[in-house]
Amino acid sequence: MELKRILAKDMRNAQEKATALYGPDVLVISSCQVRGQTEMIVAVDVVPLGAEEALQDEFPHVVAPTVASGKVDFSQALQQAMPARRPVATQPQDKVQSVMPEPAPRRDEPPIAVTAPVARVQEVLASVGAAGQQTHEQIRGQEIVSLVREELSALRKEFRLSQQMALWSSGQNLPPALQPVRQALQDAPIPAALRALLLDVLPDHDNAESALAVMRAQLEHTVSERQVTLAGAGVHVVAGPSGSGKTLMLARMAQHRALEFGAEQVAVISYCD
Repeated sequence: MELKRILAKDMRNAQEKATALYGPDVLVISSCQVRGQTEMIVAVDVVPLGAEEALQDEFPHVVAPTVASGKVDFSQALQQAMPARRPVATQPQDKVQSVMPEPAPRRDEPPIAVTAPVARVQEVLASVGAAGQQTHEQIRGQEIVSLVREELSALRKEFRLSQQMALWSSGQNLPPALQPVRQALQDAPIPAALRALLLDVLPDHDNAESALAVMRAQLEHTVSERQVTLAGAGVHVVAGPSGSGKTLMLARMAQHRALEFGAEQVAVISYCD
């Protein structure tokens, strides 16, 4: 193998020049830019030396041509000097053999464009977010509709009960001392079921004092407080349908624990409120 130096204006011209000069089996060793031109070093196959040539002690010396100006082009001198530099064999058994395999022809493959699917990822995330928001709105709408239906049903029951209580109280003969109590219960803004429960106490008494005492005892028994023991530390979850009183219960729990442990030790987190 021998090294050759080729100068051209660009890489493509250098490859074409190397193929034209030394054939398609030329092997490119390196390339770089030198004074605005492309310098390419290639390796080419040489004819192996015969037995008689290998036994020669000296080879004819090639003298580089001189120029009248005294300056010689480096590329021209290198190309003329390199063929004269051949190895000298000192023994007959030393033979020069070419063991380099033939290089495969180079093919300029276009680079594979790898683009990140950013647009696709954003589209999928947007669709998932929209689907989640739509599902949340549907569940919220169903809860509101269910709550409205429950309220309407309770209002219908209370209206029917109020009508029945009005008919029942109008035909009831109560003592004159209990008439003010009955009228106060009729005018009080309380549920119809509670009004009916309290009015049932009046026929068993003759005076207002005894009737009010029984009403008070009944109310105290009905609305008696239940003490719920909670852990001093930890996470407490309050869940339930809309309008069931979760927020009020949570506020009371937080206030109680803040008074007991301090406001810095209590945190309230609302999720899907």
